[in-house]
Amino acid sequence: MLRYIGPTVQSENELNTLVELHPEIEEIQIGKGGYGIRNSISNTCLSSLLRLPELTQLELWYPVLSGDGGLNMLSAPNLPLKYIVLKHCRITDECLSLLLEKCVHLEHLDIQGTNVSGENLTFSQGVPPIKYLNLSCCLNLSDCGLINLVKMLGSTLELLNIGQTKLSLQNLDLVKKPLKIKRLQCWHCNNLRDEGLKQIIKKLGSSLQQLDLKLTLISGESLRSLKVSMPLLRDLNCFGSSLSDPGFLNLIRLSGPTLKSLNIGYTMVSGELPLANTLPLLEVLDCNGCCRLSPEGLAELVNACGDNLKSVNVEYSKLLRSKELQYAG
Repeated sequence: MLRYIGPTVQSENELNTLVELHPEIEEIQIGKGGYGIRNSISNTCLSSLLRLPELTQLELWYPVLSGDGGLNMLSAPNLPLKYIVLKHCRITDECLSLLLEKCVHLEHLDIQGTNVSGENLTFSQGVPPIKYLNLSCCLNLSDCGLINLVKMLGSTLELLNIGQTKLSLQNLDLVKKPLKIKRLQCWHCNNLRDEGLKQIIKKLGSSLQQLDLKLTLISGESLRSLKVSMPLLRDLNCFGSSLSDPGFLNLIRLSGPTLKSLNIGYTMVSGELPLANTLPLLEVLDCNGCCRLSPEGLAELVNACGDNLKSVNVEYSKLLRSKELQYAG
């Protein structure tokens, strides 16, 4: 296998020469770790790279792509690509539509920080079997656009990252087909509240294994009447959210029996709740920065766990000295 890994590209001639001399290249990675340094990879250059007959993996960080990304220049369908990363560039729905149409084997798609909205997707063929989709930091992404994407790709999708977008997810019930998403990352979604979380649990609860709600406005208080649960959830991250004691109790009722990792850092959870035996499989408990966490509350949390508990983080929380805590067992 021939793989090319390079830093920031200052001249397209470098890549054009590479394409000419090594048409057998299977993997290309350019600019990873560049942290905002632009690559001079234009639409024309991308279309040249995509003509490589053996290319299955392409990662371009901070390219100067825009619009359709040059994919309209490609006439060949059925590109062999399975793994694509086009981070922090100005590609739009037109480019995404062409990627989905031409890359029929695509399984991993990362278009973080692009101009994609999802509202104007148009393609005529079947969709690729995408398992991993990263739409984080796509500030134009709308709820309607996400629904379009999930309707198209939902049958194979296993990981969805929509962190730091403007989504509320309140209309997730518009997706009628069954979904199998195992990992959902909603970190820093400022419009995500309890109503959106209800839709997440109703639509994805039966398959979710990891749920990231950190830095959202979710309190959990309106989940009390919810009848469905998350029976497979292993990892729940509520760090820096608006989670309260009643909301925490509701969430634990829906997911506690299977949780192995729980982060309630920098929330208003005190822990002084009837939690007995609600977290029997928990291994990691993170209460970092919990300003209301008391020794009694921490004791209640620890007592709710079984013998699998390995780590408890109470750094920056306002606790009394650990010797005053009373633990079960």
